[in-house]
Amino acid sequence: MSFDVCIVGAGVVGCTLGHALAKQGRKVLVIERDLDEPDKFIGELLQPGGVEALHKLGWPKSAFEEIDSPEVSGYALFKDGREFSIPYEQIEGKVAIGQGFRYGKFIGRLRKFLTDQPNATLVGGKVTDLLEAEESVFGVEYIPNGETEKVSAPARLTVVSDGGYSTFRKGLSNTDREIRSYMLALLLEDADLPYPGHGHVFIGKQPFLAYPVTSRHTRMLIDFPKDQPPKKGEELTNFLMTEIRDALPVQMHPSFDHAVKTYPFKAMPSC
Repeated sequence: MSFDVCIVGAGVVGCTLGHALAKQGRKVLVIERDLDEPDKFIGELLQPGGVEALHKLGWPKSAFEEIDSPEVSGYALFKDGREFSIPYEQIEGKVAIGQGFRYGKFIGRLRKFLTDQPNATLVGGKVTDLLEAEESVFGVEYIPNGETEKVSAPARLTVVSDGGYSTFRKGLSNTDREIRSYMLALLLEDADLPYPGHGHVFIGKQPFLAYPVTSRHTRMLIDFPKDQPPKKGEELTNFLMTEIRDALPVQMHPSFDHAVKTYPFKAMPSC
């Protein structure tokens, strides 16, 4: 079976691109290695332009409600003991709204959005090779999940969007990666944010962010400026309690302290 477009990866790019092309009448195949709900903390605040683009593609307004996605109306900035808020500008005369969400819930809803299109096919499988001839790519080979035999999927256009740990990036680009710091993630429960419905940017010795991702949860992302993440246990706890806690508004201390004690340690390199 051949396709107009084959997309490797069913993340944000793969799902939205696949939906848009299928909506235009093109026959689209999207291949994702793991169709389980991903447990990641990247891209959990969609800016108003992204929200508007999704709606123009046909994303129903109820879809954000289905994943307990809170609205975000702007940012609050904290620096040197001062603070102020920055509302989003209007889009086409309408109040601009961003959306916070848990990444896995959002991706799950995006995949449903993709497969709602009759011309789109989403399959689970490991892409092993690009089909190439005369310096052109004309599809992929992949092994469907639960099987052992390779399947060929010829396509007029092939898009590789398989994420930060792409199998194919080195062969398709000259991008070099250098790890300069790590992003540490915490999830706060029932945090008392100074500016509800806002992203919070704290600029100090260690910059960090806080923004709502569900009706009860706040994501914190903290920069750790080394080429290796802090070790779990005393080193991590000391860093969080001495470098981050004191920079937080006092009203956020209870939820922060609880998260430090109970939330599983997660870190991601910043390149």
